[in-house]
Amino acid sequence: MSSRAREREAAREAARREREREAAREAAREQANGSSHPPREARERQAARQPTRENTRENTRESREEREAARDAKEGGGDSRNYPSLYINKLKQGGDLSNILKQLRRTLETERIAWIDRFRQKGGSAALVEVLSKTQQIQPPTPREEQIQLQSLKCLQILLNDTEAVEEVLEEDNSLLKQVSESLDTPLPTIKVMVYELLAAIMLLHPDGHTAVLEAMDWFKYKKRERRRFLHLLETIIHEKSAETRAAALSFINCIINTPEDLDDRVELRNEFVSLGFDKLIEKLKQVEMEEKVLEQIENYEQDASQDEEEFKERLGNRKINVKDPKDLFINLVKHLRNAPYLRPLLLSILKNLVVMPTDKNSGLKCWLLATKFVHQISAQCPTINWDTGKSVELDELMMSLDEEELEALKESPNAVSYTHLRAHETP
Repeated sequence: MSSRAREREAAREAARREREREAAREAAREQANGSSHPPREARERQAARQPTRENTRENTRESREEREAARDAKEGGGDSRNYPSLYINKLKQGGDLSNILKQLRRTLETERIAWIDRFRQKGGSAALVEVLSKTQQIQPPTPREEQIQLQSLKCLQILLNDTEAVEEVLEEDNSLLKQVSESLDTPLPTIKVMVYELLAAIMLLHPDGHTAVLEAMDWFKYKKRERRRFLHLLETIIHEKSAETRAAALSFINCIINTPEDLDDRVELRNEFVSLGFDKLIEKLKQVEMEEKVLEQIENYEQDASQDEEEFKERLGNRKINVKDPKDLFINLVKHLRNAPYLRPLLLSILKNLVVMPTDKNSGLKCWLLATKFVHQISAQCPTINWDTGKSVELDELMMSLDEEELEALKESPNAVSYTHLRAHETP
């Protein structure tokens, strides 16, 4: 298991142990305060003495809320003003949302885990996302909307601080993370930092978190009509005056690149940032940046890139290849196929098609990017070929679709000769 995998596993295990300790403390508190709650019969008598209110629609709604609160009291306990259902109703009704969210955040920070679980189970996360969505629709946002967004994100950050909570979110349609990502379109640095930290935690807490966050980034690109995915991250680093925000953006980029276990996935993501000019940006930052927290993230990026390069060299074995030199790569490709002459026709076919492939910045760029992604996933023997659109196809299915007669003919082809004429181009 790699060091990155051990770190993620340790984080998940720490979160699980903390949850168990809190559950034990909660049980101890309930045992110590067992007499503080009236017996069930007394609560039922008290509920029975309440006047019925079923004559009007408003009274019916209030009665329903009281029943919800009664269930909260039975399952969660605590101050009746802090029942999860009452908070959720307040969020749905609107009003002074800024103060309601501040009260909710304080409650989430101090209440027991059972209360937080109850809040999630009753739709608290969805209610917060709905509030977030409504404020995001107001452009440009007023200071009030910005504060509501900030408080909503703080509440969501508390709710999504363990593996089980994240798993509940990922089992749905990922709308929560997509909505959270839209909050990156803000001039308020505090909100950006909050979103970066929340999404980074999602990637670390759950095995499927990384894929879900990438989908959220694709969603942001679509909604905000970005030319390229992740472009807003580089723009934030370039234009943001706050060192904390720049450091948070860099940390988020490091998390995106380094979370995958597979080396090929990490290299592909790093190359995507390089194609945006990230390496050039890093070099400029090193010359002018004075903030330690920013320089630390730059150092982490370079160290991780160096480690991946060393891991790739180990995969190559004794072959010394300059992976940044096309000529050196081609020479080593020829060497790699030296003992497989039956692949010669296929190599020549690939090269001939590449020579005539368009090179313009529109369809040509798309063709080359598509070919790159496809070849990468095949070479890595990924069981599923995935595309950014969310579509996928099983590699085994593609393999099964190949013509067996054509494969046999290639094995026996008279053109399956050595690469003698190509060796002349090799360096001594």
